[in-house]
Amino acid sequence: MGKKGKGKKEAAPKPLPPELVEAVATLLDGPDAAAKLASLACEGDVMRQDCAAAGAIPPLITLISPNTVPQATPVQKENAAHALRALAANNPLANKGAYDNSDAIVAGGGIPALVALLRGGSASTETQVEHAAGALANLATRQEHRKAIMDAGAAQPLIGLIGTGTEAQASAACLALGSLAFSHAESQAAITQEGGVAALTELSARVTCTEELREHAKYALRQVSDTQLAERRAAAEAAAAEAAAAAAANEKKK
Repeated sequence: MGKKGKGKKEAAPKPLPPELVEAVATLLDGPDAAAKLASLACEGDVMRQDCAAAGAIPPLITLISPNTVPQATPVQKENAAHALRALAANNPLANKGAYDNSDAIVAGGGIPALVALLRGGSASTETQVEHAAGALANLATRQEHRKAIMDAGAAQPLIGLIGTGTEAQASAACLALGSLAFSHAESQAAITQEGGVAALTELSARVTCTEELREHAKYALRQVSDTQLAERRAAAEAAAAEAAAAAAANEKKK
């Protein structure tokens, strides 16, 4: 009789850093936990993966959501938004089957929470708004999230930041608008209708801001003004219709 093969033992889960576990456990009532998570999430892809594995994303979204944690301070919300911005950063390994936190943030209700923070007016601090715009910019690098961000009403407040926000807010807003408009005709049309082209054109020529901000505005303007996208889509649809008609005609000849 042949020997029975032994099945491979599953590798034990990698232990999570104790400081991360503690920060997640105390996030909703610990004054420094959100700041610790924001710091950890900025350390790189491995730590961002660990943050998600530790369950950091749902309570971070809860912390920035309106009226869910009444005792949360403005600084706690700033740090929570910063952590989500870092966790939403595009993972270069995502296309190779690795983790991607953006899906978990979207599934957990992160988009409406971030847009609410963005639209918070005097209830939101400058830093909260900056990080909310940055988080949306990172989420928008994934095409499947762009419609949800637009449907949540992000375009108007992002465009508003271009003209009235701080340089950091305007920079994040430009990157968000550029990502939302990239190869996405519906977003291009909505951003244009809301006055985005005019605002980005003015900012790209403004001499009183940094060169980096002007470059971000030019990037967004190129994406929003990509008029050839609609032409390419129409050509593709016409070709598909022609192919379908030819296939139907061939079927009739049989």
